[in-house]
Amino acid sequence: FPSHDIHLLLRIQERMAFITLVMISIIAPLLWLFSGRLVSPLAKLSQSMRERANQMQPHESVPVLSETGSTEIRTVIHAINDFLNARNLAEAELLVSEQKRAEILKNLEEAKVSAERANQAKSEFLANMSHELRTPMNGILGMTELALMDERLEHETRSFIETAHDSSANLLTILNDILEMSKIESGKTQIQLMPFSLLPYRDWETDRKSTR
Repeated sequence: FPSHDIHLLLRIQERMAFITLVMISIIAPLLWLFSGRLVSPLAKLSQSMRERANQMQPHESVPVLSETGSTEIRTVIHAINDFLNARNLAEAELLVSEQKRAEILKNLEEAKVSAERANQAKSEFLANMSHELRTPMNGILGMTELALMDERLEHETRSFIETAHDSSANLLTILNDILEMSKIESGKTQIQLMPFSLLPYRDWETDRKSTR
């Protein structure tokens, strides 16, 4: 190449190098400023999210983030706050549900205790009444048996006394059954295994129906 052209080419390269250096000098601070404005809020946002994550406990609400910064940062924070609000609402509803469940279980336990007490009182009442009624019933049976031992009784009178005796015996059997039921409910029943015949019970049932 001619020396003139070489000299012109060197000048162009020098100018391009100078322009490049100027652009770098201008762009570098801008990039640093831009990155500082973008990275710093993101770092703060990340730190805030870690703090909120550490604060999350069952049945406790978590405070939302302050919506500050650029438009983009505020948009991200707003979305995060929507999530935190939804989470806080769900935790509050769950707490109410568990409180209602605990209240229902408490009421059921109290109702169970009341029912057991009422059942125990009923069993004691039946047992006491059965004992109280058995004494005069045995007296009636004894008196009717003594009366039936008199051979001078007329046929009709004897029939009346036999009916009273059989009815008293039936009532005494019912009282004994009530006592047995009370023992069953209180867990005091003693079961004995032995053979038996149903014929006497058949005859007893027939006689009981005939006396009604």
